[in-house]
Amino acid sequence: MSKTLLVSGDSYTVANLHPTSGKPWANYIGNEMEWKVKNYARSGASNEFIFNSIIDAIEENKEEDIVVCVMWSEPFRIGLHDNTCQILNSEEMLTRQSVANDDHNVNSHYIELTSEFTRIANEILMSSDSFILSNNHGTAYKKCVNHSLRYMFLLEEYCRFNNIKLYHWSSLNVFASPASLAVYSYACGHISHQQQKDIFKKSVDEIKETNQYYKYLAESPNYLGFNFDGWDFIQKRPEWKISDRDHHPNSIGHEELSKVMCKFIKDGIKPTTRNEYSRPIYIYD
Repeated sequence: MSKTLLVSGDSYTVANLHPTSGKPWANYIGNEMEWKVKNYARSGASNEFIFNSIIDAIEENKEEDIVVCVMWSEPFRIGLHDNTCQILNSEEMLTRQSVANDDHNVNSHYIELTSEFTRIANEILMSSDSFILSNNHGTAYKKCVNHSLRYMFLLEEYCRFNNIKLYHWSSLNVFASPASLAVYSYACGHISHQQQKDIFKKSVDEIKETNQYYKYLAESPNYLGFNFDGWDFIQKRPEWKISDRDHHPNSIGHEELSKVMCKFIKDGIKPTTRNEYSRPIYIYD
């Protein structure tokens, strides 16, 4: 019986995102490995949604010979009971997004909604006694990253328990970027760009030194590793992107991404070169 590849992720895994995108990386892997592909990805998906969607997919396909491949997203997306997902974003990043979209049909309602959602999320954090006791950017950020790392770890454990082969990697940097700390400006106060960089570096170092999920994943033979993310990979070659503005992979980009994962599936060797900590401005052409 041929294997069935179950995949989930965000817009980097969605089929036909753009007329130039075509089939996603998962289909190229399916062709290479002669596996049937079932894709459960959703644009804008949070890591919570990705985790839940692939668990549901596994349960729905138990009778098949399953292989799982997940491409995780960034930590600042929040799932709303699997119905939809919403991102937390700072006013600075939203302003840059609005300016970058100025000559296109920008969804101003989405930007306003994201701004309001981020503000309300901060107000909810401020109402929590436990948050008030430790209301600093570093603590809030480390909990956010830990939340995503936990889902990644739990998928490893679920697949191991059920004897299912898993391969996973990230479309966006698991640590996001120093600028992402501005998400907590409402609750923790405004800090300068240099303070963002300093707190970010200290927090990432602490995660690497003490976080049990990070340590597990860093050693896991199933995870491509923290030295790779799809966004950084695609930015290296303009001809792999949908456009100069839109950072998503086109058909060539998807094929190149598939080569990275196919190689990992076959030889288990992880990339060793660290990319820069970065978080894209979300633009869709």
